[in-house]
Amino acid sequence: MTMTPADLIQARFGTLPFDPPAVIPPALAALLDRRVTRRYRAEEIAEPLLDTVLAAAQSAPSKSDLQQFSIIVTRDAAKIGKVADWIGTMPWIKDAPVLLLFCGDMRRGQQACARHGRAHANNN
Repeated sequence: MTMTPADLIQARFGTLPFDPPAVIPPALAALLDRRVTRRYRAEEIAEPLLDTVLAAAQSAPSKSDLQQFSIIVTRDAAKIGKVADWIGTMPWIKDAPVLLLFCGDMRRGQQACARHGRAHANNN
């Protein structure tokens, strides 16, 4: 059964605060119908693959194209467990073979500019 835009919005938010159009583009329906898988295989992720995924993540467009974040990577199950316990509402994190923490980081861009002898634009 295909869900209507109203069904999708109500399923996502638990309420229908506005009347959506009867028909929406498939890409928009896919976004509204998106679900998260909260299970992980106990399978190591190859370092070259992870490095490539991280390079792609840090190449994605962002505000002023500054990519103002760093990614902390841990494979340590005890540390991953502590993060999951600290969050408290996401116990499935403990099963992940690797945890990526995204942190706002202006210094990364500043250091890259300094290495190349360039001024860091938008330094605020």
